Amino acid sequence: KREFLVAQYVVCQEGIESVKHVKVDNVDYDKSDSKFNHTIRCHYDGTADAIATANGIPSTNAFTGVAHATAVYKLNREEPNYNNIPGLTFQVLGRKVKSVELNSGVYSLSSTYTYSNNPALCLLDYLTNSDFGRGLSASEVNLESFYNAAQVCDTTVLSGAKAAGKINNGNTTRDVPLYECNITLDPSSTIRDNVERLLETMPYAELTWTTNGQYKISLEYPLNSTQADALVPANLYFDEDNIIRDSFDISF
Repeated sequence: KREFLVAQYVVCQEGIESVKHVKVDNVDYDKSDSKFNHTIRCHYDGTADAIATANGIPSTNAFTGVAHATAVYKLNREEPNYNNIPGLTFQVLGRKVKSVELNSGVYSLSSTYTYSNNPALCLLDYLTNSDFGRGLSASEVNLESFYNAAQVCDTTVLSGAKAAGKINNGNTTRDVPLYECNITLDPSSTIRDNVERLLETMPYAELTWTTNGQYKISLEYPLNSTQADALVPANLYFDEDNIIRDSFDISF
């Protein structure tokens, strides 16, 4: 009867934690009073979907290097339930990243990947990823600075806050950290632009270049006025002598 439509979708770069929820044409895939009739299967790495292969789609459709989904839609000719090929919106827990470990005064990258939206760890992942990021080695990054920045980002600023939504598994409570990174990056953008987008999730953060050839992140977050005052030297004063120039030259 040709009543089934099989479609495949790319979600994002592989390595995400999971797909938490899907919307079909902006409607919850499992909405009870909708006319939808479908099955959606998600894969988080390059692999052929068994149902797709069984229904004539080549097994070479493995989507190497990306998370993807295969959807099977049952069409209703008497009461149309889809408009053209349905568009899917995926709500995901994003990339799994490596953390920075401290053992006996030595900082190192963990050997395993774990989901985190800690901005410092997300930036570190982007800088060291060779598939879509900067591709730096661990020796080219000041791991101690990223370890310290990650601790600042994880500072709890609100305990037991009310949370809801599919990502939070419905109505619940959670501790809110100081900074979180919940953004998408465009691999066609420049590395500089994407690094700046990641830094924007950590106000006051600066990425600098050390004298020994390493990228270093600086992230200060004063918890009170005394700590804020301590960030500025006590003998630092601004007046017209050091903020206004008498003249300047322009050359091309």
